[in-house]
Amino acid sequence: MHQQRVHLVGKVVSKDIETSLAEYATVEGRVIVFAQTGKFSLFGRNYGISAPPEPWLTPFSFAPPNELMKSFKVGLLGTELLSLYPRHVLTELPEDHEALVCVAVAAQPRKFMGVSLARKRIGRGDLVLCQFDLNDRSNPSALLMLRNLLAERETS
Repeated sequence: MHQQRVHLVGKVVSKDIETSLAEYATVEGRVIVFAQTGKFSLFGRNYGISAPPEPWLTPFSFAPPNELMKSFKVGLLGTELLSLYPRHVLTELPEDHEALVCVAVAAQPRKFMGVSLARKRIGRGDLVLCQFDLNDRSNPSALLMLRNLLAERETS
């Protein structure tokens, strides 16, 4: 078992840092990117993030079974994530990424769909994109999700 290290980086400001993160992920590390806005690129991939339309009407989240949602009900999610509901979601996600929690909002006259938790395997590690706000240490859902994100990756 390798020793876990947590690095919080506000913004990747150099290719050297990006290369180091990619090397870390390749050897079983987990690189976690938290909520961003607008567009950004990482590891040669482009991502787009935007706020859902207002007003929010009938927001639905759904998730397939996966290790990052362990201990949460999967399938159609109800109140489990209400206190973590993201202000922004991934609206541009490369096809080789797994969408682990998706959001659908029926706001008339338009419909909106985005991803609030995604993963891309990189070597023996992974890149995780998380749009949930996990800063509230008094929120049991935030603590549970943070624990899942920081846990050792399950081998499959």
